[in-house]
Amino acid sequence: MERSRRPLAIIFVIIAIALLAGAGLLALALPNDERDMLYQIGSLDDLVEGRLDGDTTIKAVLEHGDVGLGTFNALNGEMIVIDGRCYRAGADGSVIEVPASELTPFAQVSRFDEDGSVTIEGRMNMSEVETLLDASLPSPTVFYLLRVDGTFSVTVRSVPAQVHPYPPLEDVIANQTVFRYENVPGTLIGLWSPAGSSGLSSAGYHFHFISDDRTKGGHVLEMELEDLEVRWDSTSRYEVDLR
Repeated sequence: MERSRRPLAIIFVIIAIALLAGAGLLALALPNDERDMLYQIGSLDDLVEGRLDGDTTIKAVLEHGDVGLGTFNALNGEMIVIDGRCYRAGADGSVIEVPASELTPFAQVSRFDEDGSVTIEGRMNMSEVETLLDASLPSPTVFYLLRVDGTFSVTVRSVPAQVHPYPPLEDVIANQTVFRYENVPGTLIGLWSPAGSSGLSSAGYHFHFISDDRTKGGHVLEMELEDLEVRWDSTSRYEVDLR
């Protein structure tokens, strides 16, 4: 049975707002509309320290967003949330839509409403795309959900489910499985997190990929994009449900 989180979530949101405001991370007034919110289960520090047991269902996650990233119980693969559906890119290279009852220790989702875009002119690699976005995103103090639809050449990774006693994240990644896909139609889902969110989130850019036919995907290590549009949704409200 999934336990109630609301009192802890409310307390943490108040604390997080105070901390982020003090660090200059709340450049925009907090809206009443929940569509302008990044909702998060757990923290990056949880994963880094090997706290990998999930206790929140995918059903509960999808109640807060239709696009996002994350992982699953015991770090069993890479999560891609797209168009209100949740997929797992597994260490065996497979991609499956997960049931609503699946558990997660870490997920970040929002409701995607385009706030802006920038066009990639010519061919760019991952570093060049990030440099372009650095110059294009309006503010360095809010979170951005990113989406790119098109044809990609990407290098992605995934990891298998871990067993108790759980290892730290760096040991898990040392045994990751890497796949290279060339000229595959699909979607990049990304998140840009401000520097002051480090520990809760992964500061900077974080991308996952899923193919249009939902057979390929994973955490992006490298990518090449050509003549595509990057769309973003800025989220000035940040709610974290700690476990």
